[in-house]
Amino acid sequence: MPVPFVFRRAGARVVGALALALGAPVVPAAAQRPLSLPQALALARAAAPTIAEARGVERSAAAARRAAVSRFIPSVNLTANAAEQNPVTPRVNPATGELISGRWAMSEGVAINLDLFSGFNRLADLRGARAALDAAEARTEAQDVALALQVKQQFFASLQAREAERAAEEQLRLAEAQLAASRLRVIARTVTRSDSLRATLAVAQARLAIGTARNDRLVADAALARLTGQAAAVTADSAGLADPRTLALDSAALVALAGRTPAVRAAESRVAEAEQNVRGARSGYWPTLALSWVRNRVATAPRFDPFPPQFNHAGQLRFAINVPVWNQYVREQQLVQAQVVAATADATARDARLAARQQVLQGFGAWRTALLQLDVQAASVVAAEEDLRVQEQRYALGASTQLDVQVSQNALAAARLALVQARFAARLARAQLEAAVGRDL
Repeated sequence: MPVPFVFRRAGARVVGALALALGAPVVPAAAQRPLSLPQALALARAAAPTIAEARGVERSAAAARRAAVSRFIPSVNLTANAAEQNPVTPRVNPATGELISGRWAMSEGVAINLDLFSGFNRLADLRGARAALDAAEARTEAQDVALALQVKQQFFASLQAREAERAAEEQLRLAEAQLAASRLRVIARTVTRSDSLRATLAVAQARLAIGTARNDRLVADAALARLTGQAAAVTADSAGLADPRTLALDSAALVALAGRTPAVRAAESRVAEAEQNVRGARSGYWPTLALSWVRNRVATAPRFDPFPPQFNHAGQLRFAINVPVWNQYVREQQLVQAQVVAATADATARDARLAARQQVLQGFGAWRTALLQLDVQAASVVAAEEDLRVQEQRYALGASTQLDVQVSQNALAAARLALVQARFAARLARAQLEAAVGRDL
């Protein structure tokens, strides 16, 4: 029966598309600088805006602590003034009684002030500043842990794309070998032309898989370059990478580490800071005692002279005590506000400890599940390779069709891709567990 014209044209378009796909060369990737995981982490820490911001907060907290320490040291102020008077005011020399005119008036002075007792406010401020510095340092470590997880995820994504590309290249090699065998059988008239077309389609699909995997790798490498602050092209290097199956600690030791993660330490430091703020608010009920000493000297002269020969000296030593009696409930309001903040900080710290324990347990379970999935996918690849070998032998003997071989090839390609994904999931699960405990394992 003759084939309708529309089907002949459709078949021609399919064959033409397959020929175009087979003739399209696989463009090699551009040269890229390989980065190991430690190198990527070091570059990311130097370039990340979040780390720079966290370190800035830490520097501000250190400056606040120094300021709190300095409150125990007397403050010193030096003053110097020179003024020209116009019109001149007549003056009498107290020593000689003669009339003098001083067009210029100069004065110099020094003042020293010290709080002897401030209701324990200085001590509370110092302890609160130390707690704030501890919290800032813990937040910097938490930002570092979060950045490390982000870099590891992108690093493993680059490795996954490269492994997927190699799996696609192996798929292309098998498809091209099967296409060559099918063409020989078509020439020998032992199979139909549909076998050759199916093999041609398998080659085109393998080339498409290579192109997709290569594009995924380029995208992952570009994201890795951004994280590491590199303008040139970089890629992940698996040399020296830890085996995702290895873990130095068991679940009990990991749960114990959950109580000292950077997030938990930051929350506990905020609790200590809030408690010191409560003590500082209570200082408003205590009297305060201050000491000040002032020494001034004044001189007049007909012309400007920074070192005039005669000065009139004056000094003052002062003790001041202040007893707060009632300030319209301002102290009470400040105390209640500080207590509310302290209660909230305590509840937040308790939740942070429980959340850290939950994340560690979840991460450990996800890691074990990922390892089981990795073993299953590795066994699936072995089974798929054996099935393809049997189908190729059956096809060589004429006991099976090209369709059977292609189904086995597709199953092997899917199994290899699933193995690549399972390996990525295992690596990522281990990285997430390391982020949960706040340290490398």
